[in-house]
Amino acid sequence: MNREKYLQYINEKLSVLTYQIENYNSVNISSLNIHSEYFFCELFNLIFKLKLNNTNFECSNYVAIDLADEVNKVAIQVTSNNAKKKLVETVNKFTGNNFSSKFDKLFIYNLTQKTSHKSEIIALGNNVFFDTKKNILDKSDIIKKISGLNSNELKGVFDLFHLNFYN
Repeated sequence: MNREKYLQYINEKLSVLTYQIENYNSVNISSLNIHSEYFFCELFNLIFKLKLNNTNFECSNYVAIDLADEVNKVAIQVTSNNAKKKLVETVNKFTGNNFSSKFDKLFIYNLTQKTSHKSEIIALGNNVFFDTKKNILDKSDIIKKISGLNSNELKGVFDLFHLNFYN
């Protein structure tokens, strides 16, 4: 079945990307992280039905968020740093810049494997909360989401991967 082939291809490419980013980071090469933001912007738009834009296109190293959808009020930080310190800095910058007045949800997408945090709800202001169990995503979460898509949506995701990765 095509469904199995699509999921196998997507899982393989996402796993290789994660592995490459981890290895590049070990030698302080971050160019793949930057290019990944554009790819994940398109991917998240497809699988979550969002209208994200890369904020770094408008302003290099935008504070606290890399991808923003002002229509659906969703902000996403894309990072390969899974340390608690990075989480706290991102949340503090998000609240400190009053982004909770613009966005109802903040997510952190970890390009590597996410770290398990104690179940912690962090208030972001204006009745906006950050749940470390639900609002931090990684490759496994994305694969699960993709595997639940209908056949046409899955084909669209496969096409995006095929367009962005070598065969």
